[in-house]
Amino acid sequence: MRRRNPHSHPAPTHSHRPGQGTRPHTPEHTQTQSTGSSSNPLRPGEILSGTVAAIERFGVFVALDEGPAHPVFPGVGFISVPELSWRRFEAISDVVQVGERVSCEFLCFDTWNGEARLSLRATQPDPFQAFADSVAVGQTVRGRVT
Repeated sequence: MRRRNPHSHPAPTHSHRPGQGTRPHTPEHTQTQSTGSSSNPLRPGEILSGTVAAIERFGVFVALDEGPAHPVFPGVGFISVPELSWRRFEAISDVVQVGERVSCEFLCFDTWNGEARLSLRATQPDPFQAFADSVAVGQTVRGRVT
């Protein structure tokens, strides 16, 4: 009879379910081409609406009104923390709340996790562009470095 090594650990598992595990993400698992049903393909830049279904430390799950099929959670989208807002925030709940309606830009389809990658920030004005548009080259500006 073989004995199990008490110091060995099972291989880590990754989950795409809200509230469970960590999320592997590598570029080879995302597609920027059209995705979705053949009658209604999703294209980068499209605006999708839905309801915030879960907030996790790594991002936000959105139950999409219309979205790609998902093996466990049909019509699920995911917004990573950097794609939530242009402004700094302490907690994700400072930006969105569970049950809140949101409109997000479709970025790509994550084939690894079977979900649409979304950006809430892309639907907001870019403050860096607004600043660039308001000053001229060589202009002296005053400000505080934070």
